Amino acid sequence: FVGDYAFVCKKDLWGIIGKDGKFVVKPKYNYVGEQKEDYSKVKLGNKYGVLQGIQVSVNFEYDELKYLGNDYAYARINAKWGLVELDNGRQAISVRYDKINVYEERYLKARIGDKYEIFSRSGYKITTTPYDDISLFEGKFFKVKQGNKYGLLNLSGKQIAAVQYDSINIYERNFLKVVQNGKCGLLNVSGTSVVPVQYDDISLYKSKYLKVKQGNKLGLFSI
Repeated sequence: FVGDYAFVCKKDLWGIIGKDGKFVVKPKYNYVGEQKEDYSKVKLGNKYGVLQGIQVSVNFEYDELKYLGNDYAYARINAKWGLVELDNGRQAISVRYDKINVYEERYLKARIGDKYEIFSRSGYKITTTPYDDISLFEGKFFKVKQGNKYGLLNLSGKQIAAVQYDSINIYERNFLKVVQNGKCGLLNVSGTSVVPVQYDDISLYKSKYLKVKQGNKLGLFSI
């Protein structure tokens, strides 16, 4: 028994009895799988759904369900995946992705074709555009890639640096050093330009300045 009810099998079909031993749901289910808290994964015919107690909370329309935690489950129809809420059956992420995985514990990374998107674990869509690749960068940003160019988003999905750079790296004092067509520049962590992308090299000078090189000429920026 879980609470007041228990699943029982009779002639290869599963039903639910109360503590008085009487059926509250007559045997009709083909399979009973994971049971988490008040939720049970069950199969009716060849489709899976979820019961909350004895009530259907996720309709029997899925080819596979995998418990994710926090009242959510991965859901598959044919070869496509999404995310459903266990208490009401709502698709928090539409069943249209080729793969969905937990990413860096806090996020879900979804692939559709050869493009990627990032969601929160509750299905909130963080990225507004599919990218060729997405990675967590310095724990503060998402580094996104389109073709051979990179950009940055903050953890809420707001663009910090447009997808136009050949490389992006954290520099002294939390600047972002960007390279575009062989030229260097600096952005601050909010994406504002500090040093234009036009120099051959940038280095810290006397702890208070940035020394820039253009051809055989040198200059200074205060910081």
